[in-house]
Amino acid sequence: MSCFFRFLIFGVLFLATSSQAQVIDVDGDGKVGPQEAIAVSKQWHQSASKSDNNHDHLGQTWILDNNQMNIYGSASNAALWLTNTSGMGMGVTSEGTGAYSAYFRSIEGPGILVHAADDARPDIELGGSESANDNGILSSDWDDTDSDLVLISNDTLELRLDNDNNNNSSFFRIRNGGMISICELNESGDMNIKGQYLSTLKTTHVDHPLDPSGKFLNHFSVDSPEVLNIYSGNVVLDDKGEAVVELPEYFEAYNSDYRYHLTCVGGYAPVYVAEEIQDGHFRIGGGKSGLKVSWEVTGVRKDPSIKADSTCVEEAKQGDEKGRFLAPEAYSQPQEKSLWVDNLP
Repeated sequence: MSCFFRFLIFGVLFLATSSQAQVIDVDGDGKVGPQEAIAVSKQWHQSASKSDNNHDHLGQTWILDNNQMNIYGSASNAALWLTNTSGMGMGVTSEGTGAYSAYFRSIEGPGILVHAADDARPDIELGGSESANDNGILSSDWDDTDSDLVLISNDTLELRLDNDNNNNSSFFRIRNGGMISICELNESGDMNIKGQYLSTLKTTHVDHPLDPSGKFLNHFSVDSPEVLNIYSGNVVLDDKGEAVVELPEYFEAYNSDYRYHLTCVGGYAPVYVAEEIQDGHFRIGGGKSGLKVSWEVTGVRKDPSIKADSTCVEEAKQGDEKGRFLAPEAYSQPQEKSLWVDNLP
């Protein structure tokens, strides 16, 4: 064995005893020999570190011992480049309570850019833990009142609920600052909104029942300056030319200011409302035996939810809203006149 290798082996043993460092067994034979000497030689030929932090560069594990690991310098592509032929490119585990697994801060440019080379895989997946009930959280800066969270896609931006198809209740939920749920959308497509739903046009869009594979059918909602409920049906008059119309049990608790409409079918008689709504029903009179009558009753909502809602038919625009439009293009106005232009992140 040459003097050079004897010197390197001695150096490895010396480091293990005097500095309490771990002796590296490169070839796994349980001995410190030429392979270990070559490894140390390669390590010594590397550039000196700018930091005094004692990181174990020769092993597979870097122990920080409360010293932060910093990478300084300038790279044209990336400051840290990890390549793995299988499994994860990077695995980060946080064992401290309340600590982040990874923290990214950008002085300029994007804070983090994640791209999967395989188009069949998502670019990023969020999970709170490895337990069964994990929660993925994507948030802006909670301490910054002007903080916005922007999701950008050059194609479809998809939110997938109940991805494992286990028939559990999955929701897309929006809460306000008081943690009150103001909007929920479940995996069946049912949406629940607390408050007013504002739209310039409300449309029912379905497959056409006469040509479901070739056409759509559009129906449009009827608007009113009042919050109304409509109930309707048909009734056949008895031998006295009368009929009692039963209404839902909740009708009087839910409605007020009743309006009536009666139409004879297949004949004519001077039918009228003989008794108004009371105890969940009303009575029709003035007809003839066997006559069919279509009836319609309209009520104004009076339940506690609508009373707590400050609905307004004609609403004046306030402050910066003046001179702005919900749909500026409909009034031949530029997009700069949109009500939302100042709210864009």
